[in-house]
Amino acid sequence: MLRTIIIEDEKHSRQTLKSLLEEFCKNVKVIATADSVKEAVKVLSIYSPDVVFLDIELQPGTGFDVLEQ
Repeated sequence: MLRTIIIEDEKHSRQTLKSLLEEFCKNVKVIATADSVKEAVKVLSIYSPDVVFLDIELQPGTGFDVLEQ
């Protein structure tokens, strides 16, 4: 089972990706989501995901800001 985190500031996109993963990727479990740089850094420090779906354009900031922190 791959444990994953979705980091996306658009709620609809976050929910759509989660639904698609649950429906078509039975070996993937979404363990957390985040909608900002601050929240992303927080969930990444709590969980140890195998995969991260990271949006580039976050409001405010970017996915690269998450990686730097």
